[in-house]
Amino acid sequence: METPQTEIPIRGADGAVLLHTSVLPGEYVLGRAPQVELPFEAALVSRQHAWLTVNFDHALIEDPGSSNGTFINGQPVTKPTRLWPNQKIQVGSAIVEVRRVKTLPPPDVSLAPSTAAVQRLLPEEFLRDRRYAKESRRGFPASRGHGR
Repeated sequence: METPQTEIPIRGADGAVLLHTSVLPGEYVLGRAPQVELPFEAALVSRQHAWLTVNFDHALIEDPGSSNGTFINGQPVTKPTRLWPNQKIQVGSAIVEVRRVKTLPPPDVSLAPSTAAVQRLLPEEFLRDRRYAKESRRGFPASRGHGR
């Protein structure tokens, strides 16, 4: 099994790239101190501003009491908080993104027929963003037990 990687681009208020890296599952400190794992310089960023935990299936962010706070979609982070795709994470004046790097199975690995069909038939943007709802043939949500 391949170890998943997570891409972390950090941009300044002006959109300039301050840091762009990929990490493996683990614990990382974001801040302006040179000895942290994810160092970058931006206004209002503390030396050890935020803690990022990347797991195999999700990521968490925590603010250990920085001077200017950490925010997700404008809401202050007051405890370890799970990150979801497309959230705006603000650390000082910087914007942090956390994106899972999509990996393809090796060519010698066989997929279940239904999984292979989904990957072959759905457009790439649906597979990447997962913004579609599964419905039955009759148009009812599949979770209600209607249809197939």
